[in-house]
Amino acid sequence: MNKENEYFDKDENKNELENDAKKRQDIERSYVAAEQSVTESYEIHPDVIETNHIDSPLVIFYGPREIGKTVALLRLSKYIGRKYMVDLDEGYRNDMAYEKIVIQFKSIMNNFQFAPEATGAINFLVLNVVEKNGSPFCKILEAPGEHYFDPLNPEKQYPPYLLRIFYSNVRKIFVFFFTIEMFNDDRLYSAYSKRIEDLVKKQIDPKKDRIIILCNKVDMTQHIINGRPKKYHLKNMIYHHPENKGLIEAIKTSRQKSVYFIPFSSGVFVEADVNGQQKKVFVHSNDRYPKKLWDAIFKCVRGGIF
Repeated sequence: MNKENEYFDKDENKNELENDAKKRQDIERSYVAAEQSVTESYEIHPDVIETNHIDSPLVIFYGPREIGKTVALLRLSKYIGRKYMVDLDEGYRNDMAYEKIVIQFKSIMNNFQFAPEATGAINFLVLNVVEKNGSPFCKILEAPGEHYFDPLNPEKQYPPYLLRIFYSNVRKIFVFFFTIEMFNDDRLYSAYSKRIEDLVKKQIDPKKDRIIILCNKVDMTQHIINGRPKKYHLKNMIYHHPENKGLIEAIKTSRQKSVYFIPFSSGVFVEADVNGQQKKVFVHSNDRYPKKLWDAIFKCVRGGIF
């Protein structure tokens, strides 16, 4: 069998292709709703929000809106919740809106079996990951994609709270999100990649900070064989993308001890009848996905190579 046939079924008829395309569109809409439900902000502007010092290693899910960061965070939280306590850092922000944001996010975490409605009002927050003995392990930042990269304004500056994090001495683990088919414009892809490249060159300290490249939504690609992602193939598609040339070179010359590449899937949203009502039910991905991601984060926090 040649390489072409390894990934694509030549005999797939037109109707099946159209059905697959419709399913992918439905899944994308569910991802968008989930992202919107936790990134729409209250009236308070992020530029004026005061934040408190972070004293534990901080995991930063970095990516544009609708790339699936929030759903990935929820999936990861469900997985690590078996061994760790995962809860909101209620003292991270000082503004009045934060109390409502915490309540909203807790509601989403507790009802993750259904797709969140796009009516939430969460701006940015921090999760605590605590070991069962009560020892802090790390924190995870949840923030809107447009705070990292806004396709409508690619040159837009980071908000002050993010700059304070980037400039701080706390150990940071950057999880940079990509998908195989992100953006419809190579200029936007280039601008996103260049933004990360600048972080690698100017802000990420290879002595303490770490980098994870995450390829999200792999279940929505053709690069799955026997239920498992073709990691080598996916990695080549990201690393050899022409718009990522500068970024990959910057990473190679940054003296990072290890840069992990993680194919990821959070799961799928499917229509189901729930007590006589049609709802989108979230079906979790195989545990291998959050396990691989957590293994990488764990090693980045504690050190070592897996």
